[in-house]
Amino acid sequence: MKTMWTHEAAYFVEDRVPHAGPFPSASCQAMAVYLKGKMIAGFVFHNYDPRAGLIEVSGAADRPGAWASRTVINEAMSYVFDIAGCQMLYARQHIENVPAREGWKRLGASEVIVPRLLGRDTIGTLLTLTDDQWRSSKFYRS
Repeated sequence: MKTMWTHEAAYFVEDRVPHAGPFPSASCQAMAVYLKGKMIAGFVFHNYDPRAGLIEVSGAADRPGAWASRTVINEAMSYVFDIAGCQMLYARQHIENVPAREGWKRLGASEVIVPRLLGRDTIGTLLTLTDDQWRSSKFYRS
């Protein structure tokens, strides 16, 4: 498995997640995950608020779970907490996206169910992961 920081990952996510994007290249960072030369997952870090120390992530995967190695997760979290200097990462998920929600919870994230988060008739969840939760996670590597 190989990762690459490229805006091509933003297009990958936009194509697969109805509520994501568009992601202007000047205001976000995007990470692609490749397996055997094919992009299988992408993550876009956007809505960065340096004063509050917040950043949002949107992601998609053609092979759920296949991308989720400790190395990939640590590279993404290193960008958020070490490079961007954030104190919290957050994501909006569809209430029915149970695999993604469970993955966040395994990292130690907190979750709040929010009616209309993804549209008038669409229940979403807001998942948050603080730097403290991340560093207490079994996935964290210093």
